Amino acid sequence: MKIQSILFSLFFLIGLSNLLSAQEFDKTIQKISVEKTASEEFAIYTPEAFTDSVFRKYYFGLRIGANITDIKGDSKGTKNQLGIAIGLDGGMRLNRKTALQVGLAYSKQGAQQDADSLQTGILIDSGLVISSKYNYLELPITIRHFPFEDNGFFVEGGVKVAYLLKGELFGTGGVFDDTDTDRIKISDRMNRLDLGLIAGVGYSFRRTVDFSVRYNLNFLNHIDNSNNQTTSNGSFRNSIVQVSLGFYMNKE
Repeated sequence: MKIQSILFSLFFLIGLSNLLSAQEFDKTIQKISVEKTASEEFAIYTPEAFTDSVFRKYYFGLRIGANITDIKGDSKGTKNQLGIAIGLDGGMRLNRKTALQVGLAYSKQGAQQDADSLQTGILIDSGLVISSKYNYLELPITIRHFPFEDNGFFVEGGVKVAYLLKGELFGTGGVFDDTDTDRIKISDRMNRLDLGLIAGVGYSFRRTVDFSVRYNLNFLNHIDNSNNQTTSNGSFRNSIVQVSLGFYMNKE
């Protein structure tokens, strides 16, 4: 009986010691967890960390490029014309492979025509050699997808809204022989609003500079057929191939 009492007391002391040790260990783990959580929360919610997280998610910059433009639809005899495109560009990372891209750009478009009796949507005239030049303010919105994680190649697609700032015809012959100028303003004969689709590919270098090639096909008639000064009715849509470079800050 005495031996049993001794053994019972020994087991009780061992169990009590293990229990106290386990409780002390749990308290230590909880303390470490609380300290780690507090440290993480402090790191996340400091102004510096918040600013850094914003600048890693959003990026801003400048885009400059060249337009190769033409007029599609019922237009005949047109040739490509070069123009510039320059503006602001930025984006937001949606995940590691996808980003939302938004821009605001000044864009020069139009086409050249150099044959007799060309149908331009504005004039039908024999002996006419003209260049149509349209200045737009554009808002392109695209989704960029990076299919490969080990390089900067991307594909993109989206929409574009454009507002006509000025439309002019430059030329010689025909109606230009009867005027003192080589240009005719045609803004009042054109639709101010234009909409289109964008598809393109590109490559991002170290996420600070990117090169892109976009095709823009507008699906609204840029000529106002309801205007009685327009001598021909039909469908005349701007078509643009744009080659550009983007320069960004905070694109890491």
